[in-house]
Amino acid sequence: MFRSFGAPELVVVGVLVMLLFGGSWLAKAGRLAGEKVKQLVLRAKWLWASATGSEEEALEKERAFGQELAREVMSEYPAPVAEVKQALVERIGARLSAQRKAPWPFSFRVVSAPVANAFALPGGFVFVYEPLLDMLGADDDALAFVLAHEMAHVLLGHAREAQLRRLLLGRITARAGGVGQIAERLLTLAYSREDELEADREAVSIIKSAGFNTAGAAAFFSRSAGVESSVLEYLSTHPPAKERLKAVQAQASAT
Repeated sequence: MFRSFGAPELVVVGVLVMLLFGGSWLAKAGRLAGEKVKQLVLRAKWLWASATGSEEEALEKERAFGQELAREVMSEYPAPVAEVKQALVERIGARLSAQRKAPWPFSFRVVSAPVANAFALPGGFVFVYEPLLDMLGADDDALAFVLAHEMAHVLLGHAREAQLRRLLLGRITARAGGVGQIAERLLTLAYSREDELEADREAVSIIKSAGFNTAGAAAFFSRSAGVESSVLEYLSTHPPAKERLKAVQAQASAT
């Protein structure tokens, strides 16, 4: 049997580990912890300003929080992408941005990652994973719908609502244990469905006003249908593609 170690012995073991393996891992751990704390502080300032401050203060804090998250995304996926791909996303993004007044300029970045995905961070930072861009090929209308959908989340304030929801549900989970976790899952899905459908509607409006073909939305869902679910992460937390397709087709016909 192994005997338990006391506090002095644990200190000695810790020192030996540092001598054997170096202190670089400790520095890295400290840096990562510092980044997480910084994100939590920026998020808290943003939500507090949204609840108690002026609109200008809330927007300033939102931009700062999103900028910190964007920096982390870029550091996580440092591999370069082809300039032509980045230029394509920026060109379409700029054309879409001109159709909606936003408190800060949107930025559009392509990152190299193993899955097909796209998302928008608070403050107007939109990211597209390279596999999703490759899946869409040369279909500018479909790409415009994806970018407009992510822009819509920011313009409609979904990010702030999601953060507030996480804080609320976090307390439910802490108090209710397993029941809280189930409630968190169900409520997150319910809100997600509503937000995604609303973002789809706004996206159709944006791409139409920007001169893109609204059929790009249907083209996107059609292309997504043939992609393995393990690769296409983009639709994993969204409402069923058929439901979204039917909704955007109805809106496109109405407009």
